[in-house]
Amino acid sequence: MNNCVLVINNFNKLLDVEIKYLHIKLLLKFSLLFLSFISIALIQSAYSQSLKQATLNGVVLDNSTQKPLQYTSVALLTIKDSTLVKGCITNSKGEFVLKNVNPGSYRIRISYLGYSTIRKIIAIQNTGETQNLGNFVLAEVNSLMNEVVITPDQPVTVKQDTVEFNADLFQVEKNAVVEDMLKKLPGVEIDGQGKIQAQGMDVTRVFVDGKPFFGNDPLIATQNLPAEMIAKIQVIDKKSDQAEFSGVDDGEVEKVINIVTRKGYKEGYFGKASLGYGSLDRYDDGFMANRFVGDRQMSLLGMTNNTNTQRFTLDALNALNDKRKSTLSSARAGRNSSRGGAARGFSSMSSAGRSMSANGISTTNAAGANYHNLIGTNLNVTGSYFFNSTETNNNQTGYTQTFKVDTSIYKRDTTATYSRNINHRANMEIDYQIDSLNSILFKPNISYAINSSSRASSSNTIGESGARLNESNSANRSDGTNLNSNFSLLYRKKFKKPRRTFSINVGGSLKTGSSDGFRKSFIKRYVTSNGVPTIGLTDINTKSESSGTGYNARLSYTEPISLHQTLDLNYYYSRSDNQSTKSAYRYDEADSLYDIPDTAYSNHFNNTFINQRTGLSLQSKYDKLLCTIGVGVESAQIESKTKLLNRMFDRTHKSMNFSPTATINYAFTNRRRLSLQYKGTTNEPSIDQLQPIITDSNALIIRIGNPNLKSSFTNDLVFSYNDVNPKTFSNYFVNIQYSSEQNSISNNYINGASGEQLIMPVNVNGAWDASTNIGMGKSLAKNKFYISTSGSVKWNNDVNYDRNNAKTLTNYNPLDTAASVLNTTRHLALGYNLQASVNTDLIMLTVSGRVNYNHVWQATKSNSPSIYTSYNLFGDLKLFLPLNIMLNTDYQINMNSGFAKGYNNSFALWNAAATKDFLKNKRGQFKFQIFDILRENQSVRHSITDHNITDMRSTILPQYFIFSFTYNFRNFKRHSGEMQQVASKPDKLMRKLEKTGGKQNSMDN
Repeated sequence: MNNCVLVINNFNKLLDVEIKYLHIKLLLKFSLLFLSFISIALIQSAYSQSLKQATLNGVVLDNSTQKPLQYTSVALLTIKDSTLVKGCITNSKGEFVLKNVNPGSYRIRISYLGYSTIRKIIAIQNTGETQNLGNFVLAEVNSLMNEVVITPDQPVTVKQDTVEFNADLFQVEKNAVVEDMLKKLPGVEIDGQGKIQAQGMDVTRVFVDGKPFFGNDPLIATQNLPAEMIAKIQVIDKKSDQAEFSGVDDGEVEKVINIVTRKGYKEGYFGKASLGYGSLDRYDDGFMANRFVGDRQMSLLGMTNNTNTQRFTLDALNALNDKRKSTLSSARAGRNSSRGGAARGFSSMSSAGRSMSANGISTTNAAGANYHNLIGTNLNVTGSYFFNSTETNNNQTGYTQTFKVDTSIYKRDTTATYSRNINHRANMEIDYQIDSLNSILFKPNISYAINSSSRASSSNTIGESGARLNESNSANRSDGTNLNSNFSLLYRKKFKKPRRTFSINVGGSLKTGSSDGFRKSFIKRYVTSNGVPTIGLTDINTKSESSGTGYNARLSYTEPISLHQTLDLNYYYSRSDNQSTKSAYRYDEADSLYDIPDTAYSNHFNNTFINQRTGLSLQSKYDKLLCTIGVGVESAQIESKTKLLNRMFDRTHKSMNFSPTATINYAFTNRRRLSLQYKGTTNEPSIDQLQPIITDSNALIIRIGNPNLKSSFTNDLVFSYNDVNPKTFSNYFVNIQYSSEQNSISNNYINGASGEQLIMPVNVNGAWDASTNIGMGKSLAKNKFYISTSGSVKWNNDVNYDRNNAKTLTNYNPLDTAASVLNTTRHLALGYNLQASVNTDLIMLTVSGRVNYNHVWQATKSNSPSIYTSYNLFGDLKLFLPLNIMLNTDYQINMNSGFAKGYNNSFALWNAAATKDFLKNKRGQFKFQIFDILRENQSVRHSITDHNITDMRSTILPQYFIFSFTYNFRNFKRHSGEMQQVASKPDKLMRKLEKTGGKQNSMDN
């Protein structure tokens, strides 16, 4: 009772934020409706307390040994619809206790993996006495395959590094996709861009029945597969292929989701096709077809729309590779920014709703195929191909404050861009089990992209006194292609002696690229030595060719040295070679051609990076503790050769690092676990960072590489704690991260008198990053109500150099940086999110609120604005009405403070939809949707770097409505006793059947 009152008080405080818009009344109505449901639950709880509740206990034993069975699942269910009432697991003595059970008749279910399941009806009298149910004896079955039965009784199961959710106990609407069900899972959040987090960690991949689905793209699975096919959802802390084979933790862990399909979906075909058209010529069409026959899976999909709907990741290959970056570099990629549109953390934001807050207006065409098959008994083959073409138009207005050593300058700019990206990507995974001791895993990937873009912009810059510094206009156009391919081949050998293994993993990569660009620019500088403004004109064509090859190898040998200890000896080698040639030509007015060579912008370079690491680690494994401690010696070598203005720059740099590693995993119980991990990472400079080449001496932002750059070395420390309680259906998580970097690659900013700026990468020390993320969730009233909350604290320190120059930078020697001043930028970010939901047969309601507070300190800029805050409130309501009608509306309020003048506007986004199911077995669906009813939506982004504060407003989709028709098809092989499909039943009955596993006797044909 107290917990509920506390939650309600917190929720009311969140809604007390001062809001200027009358539209907030709608959201308050949603909140009052939610509180009404909570009140009803509390009244029911008070009534139930007047009953004389009983305590049930018993013991579970093994049939053959008569020994107690620990961790046996005990579930008390209603007889009517098998809804879970109470649940627990047995202790080390095989004992279980079910407390506070109301009088009545129930079905008790006792189950343990590998044993037969006991189901029995019991009656509880209204006496309040303890009832001993006696002993339950489970018999072990011969084959686990005989026990692969979808059981609806246990909502959550914890198995070592896996948390498994029973999909039948999570209600979603008809024709929902996987993402809709993921939003219902405790500890899982989906942000405004579709990015998934589980227990506070990013989910990098989504599997289907343990196999990749369309390569490494999680969005294709979550945005396209139907939720009704899901039997279970597993959230897994997946180790690397090498670690899973050898059993020795190498520190490479990623959070993945595995979708276990229903038994009935393994023999037949299913899918859907949809057509949508609306106002402003908006359209959204798509199809998906799946054919599953045992271990063979085939899927086809296609889509076309001009509503910004992206049901896939634009660059899934690189998205997966990002997980291999150090924690610090990954954090830098996305921190220091706040977006006033689709707010992060709103797991209820639909894919259609989040498209309203995307930057620009996009037209997308995409198609793909996925295949998986088990050939024979030893060969697993998975492959996919995906094509997408995206065109985007975007207009932006921006306001940027740029920090100088002792002052600031301010720029206003407008930009119009058009881009078109065509991408082909193919992935394959071949896993061949040669025999019981030898296996091969081969993973090739290839991606080919064709890009074209055009950009027109204008800007003007003033100083703090208001004096004009410069103004500019520019137009750019470029076309290019990029080919990226890589492969990895892992050979694994086990010996007859347990835990003795040998493996060799070799990989290679090939990339090529070309571009053809044209740039025209006009820049007027007002601050000059003689007081007369100067005008600079550029009209140039640049052609670039680049290529790169790389290969790597890792050898590992493990040897058991005792019952609990295993030794791992490993060696890693990698080499990458990159070449680039750029030719520049100025415009010749005499013949109207770009045929005058410009040696200042022409160059040629070769870069080689070599990395080696020798490591030794010792793993100790006990009942609850897994500890791995290792030590490594890592060397890095960079060789850079650049030809510029007939001058050769030849640089070689070598470094040696001592890189210890450590991993500790401790399981307090099967449900409560903690992990502590440390690793060291060497990061080489990029190709552009090493080139001593000025990009454009006539530009306002001038970039030049630094051939003297050294490799950086990052120390990462990560702590995590997870607790998932199957009995109370609650979850808790804590994640703490700290990173520090030696020889961090930062920037030296040289500021010119007319507002221009030269940026050169340099090595610095003192960069670090720390964060804490804490969250919890709890269900009430048999999972009909759910409350979750999370908070985060991020604290980072960046280091860079600054220098003010009294002259313009067109003839400035960029390597003379001795007079630069060291500057540190510290950023504190606080975030809090509260979300509550109601799930019944007639209503689904989600209400959430989020606040983000940011404070930035800069050592040399005491006059800079430093605090900005954003508030977001969101409500999502679904009503299930008679005649197979569903009404859906979502409403979002966004409020900002601390942004630049003109960018602090608060705004609301209100969407609504009505759906009607029809045809036999409800295979057809008509849907009407209207977006941005109030016509207030905006896309505003506020970002802070170590040298700038930028506010940017972008084009967004205007208000539109759309009608759509969806046809669902399915045909499955009949299997007596199998779980059947329930799509043909009325919604209310279907939702009840979902709670019971969907058992019935006929298939949907």
